[in-house]
Amino acid sequence: MISSRKIAIFYSYNPDWIGGVYYLQNIVKALNILPDHRKPTVVVFSEKFEDFESFRQDTAYSNLEFRKLPSRHGNVFFNYFWKILHIPPIAFWGIHKFYLTNISNITRQINKRKAIYWLGDLQNRLYPQYFDEKSLTKRLFFQNYLSNSKTIVASSADMAETFTNLYPDKNYTIRVLKFSSVLPDTPYLDATKVLNKYGL
Repeated sequence: MISSRKIAIFYSYNPDWIGGVYYLQNIVKALNILPDHRKPTVVVFSEKFEDFESFRQDTAYSNLEFRKLPSRHGNVFFNYFWKILHIPPIAFWGIHKFYLTNISNITRQINKRKAIYWLGDLQNRLYPQYFDEKSLTKRLFFQNYLSNSKTIVASSADMAETFTNLYPDKNYTIRVLKFSSVLPDTPYLDATKVLNKYGL
């Protein structure tokens, strides 16, 4: 029996942010090790069905569901429901948690109790000299926004501690989920020469 829980991600293949692409792919790949009754359905919001299809092939995860990403602007009626009545679009109904890697006009409509935000890094705080002013402003805005959320996921204990020190008087919960890498099978590669060369 398959778990009835649904977890949503927002995904688009972006070669300029390939680290984020691989991060989401590897998290879903890791779910394959769970027994079937514990595997959640992962709802993939994407603007293109082609992106979803490539994600499905790359992860080989059976419990995937495609949903069209709602328009960032929408029409007058959607804007009224979202902004005035705080009713999320129909596409968001039935989802237990949203695992988010950024914020946008769309993700702001998600109930904070259902949102889990990934804190990618804090490099702008540690090495600001390597960022232009626009990038620093964007990253700081994102981190300030996360500090007012309910649940945050960090990739290391050190990052979680640093974030907690930066925002000590907030009511968020921060968890550590280390990077996972699930490498593809490569039967066409023969590693014998390399193993022999280095005595492995």
